[in-house]
Amino acid sequence: MIKKTILLHVLMIICLSVYAGIPEEFKNFPNGSEPEFIASKIIQLYNNAAESTTPINYPETCSWFGSLRFAGATKDNEMLNLLEKRFIPLLGENSGAMQTPNHVDNTVFGIVPLQLYLQTGKQTYYDVGIHFADRQWTMPANPSNENRVKYQNLLDKGLSWQTRFWIDDMFMITAIQTQAYLASNDEKYINRAAHEMIAYLDSLQRPNGLFYHSPQAPFFWGRGNGWMAVGMADLLTYLPENNSDRPKVLEGYRDMMSTLKSYQNEEGLWNQLINEPDSWTETSGSAMFTYAMITGVKNGWLDEKEYAPVARKAWLALLGYLTDSFQLRDVCEGTNVGYTKEYYLARRRITGDRHGQAALMWCTVALYETEKNSLAGLKSLSYDQGTLIPAFNPEITEYTCYLPIGISNVTQSAEPLYRNKATLSKTVNVDTGSTAVTVVSADGSETKIYNINFHTSDDVDCTNLIVNNDFEYVAKDVPMTATTWKPKDAATNQGYTKFYGWECNIESLEGSSQGINKDFANHHGTYGAWISSSAVFPEFLEFYQTVDNLEAGTYKVQCLLSGTKLPTSQRLFANQNVQYFKKDTDYVNNQIEGEVATFAGYPNPLADKDLSEMIVYTTIDKNDPLKIGIRTGSVKGDGTIGAKQWGWFKTDYFRLIKITPEHASDANLFCISMSTGNLDFSPEKTDYTVILSKDTRVVTVNATANVQDAIIAGTGMVDVSSGHGISTITVTALDGITVKTYTITYHVDETGSLDFKELPQKANWHVANGKLVIENVDTYSVYDINGVKIVDVKDAKSTAVDLKHGVYIIQADNSTETFKVVVR
Repeated sequence: MIKKTILLHVLMIICLSVYAGIPEEFKNFPNGSEPEFIASKIIQLYNNAAESTTPINYPETCSWFGSLRFAGATKDNEMLNLLEKRFIPLLGENSGAMQTPNHVDNTVFGIVPLQLYLQTGKQTYYDVGIHFADRQWTMPANPSNENRVKYQNLLDKGLSWQTRFWIDDMFMITAIQTQAYLASNDEKYINRAAHEMIAYLDSLQRPNGLFYHSPQAPFFWGRGNGWMAVGMADLLTYLPENNSDRPKVLEGYRDMMSTLKSYQNEEGLWNQLINEPDSWTETSGSAMFTYAMITGVKNGWLDEKEYAPVARKAWLALLGYLTDSFQLRDVCEGTNVGYTKEYYLARRRITGDRHGQAALMWCTVALYETEKNSLAGLKSLSYDQGTLIPAFNPEITEYTCYLPIGISNVTQSAEPLYRNKATLSKTVNVDTGSTAVTVVSADGSETKIYNINFHTSDDVDCTNLIVNNDFEYVAKDVPMTATTWKPKDAATNQGYTKFYGWECNIESLEGSSQGINKDFANHHGTYGAWISSSAVFPEFLEFYQTVDNLEAGTYKVQCLLSGTKLPTSQRLFANQNVQYFKKDTDYVNNQIEGEVATFAGYPNPLADKDLSEMIVYTTIDKNDPLKIGIRTGSVKGDGTIGAKQWGWFKTDYFRLIKITPEHASDANLFCISMSTGNLDFSPEKTDYTVILSKDTRVVTVNATANVQDAIIAGTGMVDVSSGHGISTITVTALDGITVKTYTITYHVDETGSLDFKELPQKANWHVANGKLVIENVDTYSVYDINGVKIVDVKDAKSTAVDLKHGVYIIQADNSTETFKVVVR
């Protein structure tokens, strides 16, 4: 099967909707209600629980899928690793838990392996997931004669044979087909989903925009409508603008959202039967509606002023239904079609059911991604030569790139933040002294400029000591040209050259082809090197040379390398220091003894010809030999041997730079940032105490090294719900020897004195019979404890505000006069 992987950072390019600016309602949530905090708790709860059923049912599938999406949105590799580990046994010892794609509720399971594939690039996950998607449009084996006629009639109409016209289906079918589209880039999958959605809209949507549970059940059941809302929102997110079905799907979606807005109850949520005021508040459907509205606002399909407050109110209300262990209350139990109103009203209300946990997780994904729509910036910035100081940080815009003597041009590589627009990779002439990268946010509201100054440093370019470093020579002093190139020998299947300057055990490939050619999408110079085995690729192979007579010091070794499917363990090495091509989770069991490993984190490239930058540092004594090259083999990350033994790798442009001792031994941080709290940072100071405001439950700390590629450990999220916590951040310098530790101790202030300023002298207040009166101010605003505005008072002298029991925040006259009022 021929296909191309869509990298995560370009997935959303296919969505051609106009992105709206992010409203304030989707920002600055009160402590404890931040989407990332809620997500971390729900995912932790999920990871600590065993599978609920065997085979795995669709509520668990939806929880798993939501957790994976959040891991992808936050680029949390540790979270992704835990979620991936749940899947691996399904391919072996726990295969009984794998679903069978024989029903719409079972087939949706395929969204899990497809989402895993999109984030890891692992072929096995793609194969499993795409099989589920294809089976949904493939006549099942040996159906009854009656079913065969029914299924064929549906397939002839371009519909899935699993079509049953239940509103639940419009998540189950569209989700698996949409994920298959993202994984394969084959539009047949997204076209299937859109065509199916139109059939359901034509059959089931009522004039008010809502949906009966089924044609035989004329009730607007909450969660059933939730499936439709999420299905339409997700389909519209990925459906190309020029798809002929898009206008009708968008019309159906907007009609539904308009009616839902009118039925939002006083709490901010929706009822078990949406249009029945005597029905109880149901949280899973409410969470689904919230997700659909957030998605609509952020994509510009819904009016921001009209719908953003509705979505925020719903999000905060949902959190009020969470238990102390972050289980959502009042989730309707699994519900079949019912024929009376009483049937729906009598359904059990369950706490922690995955129908609700999954939907709330989806909301966290939507809110987290939303925050980035209006942010301009880069995720990464690097140059193929030189040392960047400070190390790259999206918030830092001024840099110095220190270069060895004699460098005239460098290749710039950059990756934009969430849907940002920028000129990324290009060649820069450093003789001009500086360059700039301009980045525009996805919604066009913000621009950020990164300035880079180039300076000559004491680094020494030793690349000339590598023989044939750029693979431009077929033999000593014989340039590689069309004349000197000789095609493969048909008898031996061997290329003309054994790679002048490089060593490799070609015989171990047992029938190989290898050589120097132009078969590269982004090679350096004219040619690059490739090695292939058409029979059995060995478990271990080195392609190398040894550089002698070097001065003592720290050396930076670089090359370009491909990441083809097989062999599976490509890494650049310099003595025993290595950098693996992909993520650490891909190489759990194939590191050899003594290797000191870092990980480039590249997913599978779009094509086998693509080359990516690899970097590794090593420190040697005077006259120590330096062995450099590519170390690879067919051993997979789980320790097993690749099923398909045929494979190859491609490499080019080796470089060797001796790093100045000043930079090599620099283990300082440049800065520390926290999601909340204040820290007066100095690179020399290593111990800090930070006081956090009352009710803070989590703090996220990030750090930037003073020198590019210094290794930082110990950053990330810290749980301070107990009232205290600690971050221990270590920095390992480029020399691999110098280490510095920074410690931050957190204390949560329980008095609340950090939350609000003292009562302003000129403002006096009192409450009588539930009415708030404030004197000595002209105007003020009242907020609840969650930060939601209740009322603006324009004439304080003649106005009293009715308030229920609780805690309120008063912002009087201007933002500097803010205080707390308790109504008892």
